[in-house]
Amino acid sequence: MDNIGGLILIGLIWLVGMFFDRARKAQAKSRTRVYRPPTPAPLSQRVDPTQEEGSTLERALRHLNTELTGAVDAAREEYQRKMKPVGRETQPVTWDARRLEAEPLSKEPVDLDDESRSAVARRIKEVEARNRPRTDQDHKAFHDAIRKPAAQQAVELHGPSRADLRHAILWKEILGPPVGL
Repeated sequence: MDNIGGLILIGLIWLVGMFFDRARKAQAKSRTRVYRPPTPAPLSQRVDPTQEEGSTLERALRHLNTELTGAVDAAREEYQRKMKPVGRETQPVTWDARRLEAEPLSKEPVDLDDESRSAVARRIKEVEARNRPRTDQDHKAFHDAIRKPAAQQAVELHGPSRADLRHAILWKEILGPPVGL
């Protein structure tokens, strides 16, 4: 009988454990929400996001237009009030009342043919000078120039000017990586 009392005690502990386990599962089930996606609106009621953005932008621009129109009118009235001659009443000048006429250009025709002929002649002369046949003296001068010792070439070279350095720094800033990196 001693064994039966121990089995009954183990059975009671098991029943209490099962009771608490079921209660815990029921409580967790009541807390858990099942995700149900929202039901889409019918096609006739849907608004395209780009159209919604466009209408928002249009409303903002209309509001800005009314604000600016009021500010421009106020500034125009203030300007006309300040520019009003002292001592006599005048009619305010409206912008539409002014008559703007373009001045005629020159009355004499401009002839650039002589200048163009001289430019063409100058270019032809430069091309003939460049394309002339090379002589032995030209070849010798070229070879002497490219075969100079490095020391002589270094002496003849000038360093960059301040303007060159300034341009180099500007281009490095423009083409270089962003400052924040």
